[in-house]
Amino acid sequence: MKYEFIDEENKKKIIETQLAELEATHFSLQMAKPSQLADRQQYLAWEQQNNVIENTLLNLRSKRDQMFDPIDTRKPKDGEFWNIKTGKVEKIKDYKSEEE
Repeated sequence: MKYEFIDEENKKKIIETQLAELEATHFSLQMAKPSQLADRQQYLAWEQQNNVIENTLLNLRSKRDQMFDPIDTRKPKDGEFWNIKTGKVEKIKDYKSEEE
């Protein structure tokens, strides 16, 4: 579907907001984890909800990475630099050849 009012930047913000909300929900669930021994039924309900949230998080992260080039977060090694334009770690010699 073609969107009239949502550009790529807004799509990214929407996905990031959803991911943040899902992560907060997951964190809250972890804090309220019931005892598996004390109440088996309550634990099974909690586990089901936890699995749904985790699977949704993984799927949404995957879709985000397919839609948008993920930023390379590793530290540059010798002979590399972090290119702010591309958000990737690149080799210095590759960058110099592009400039020429």
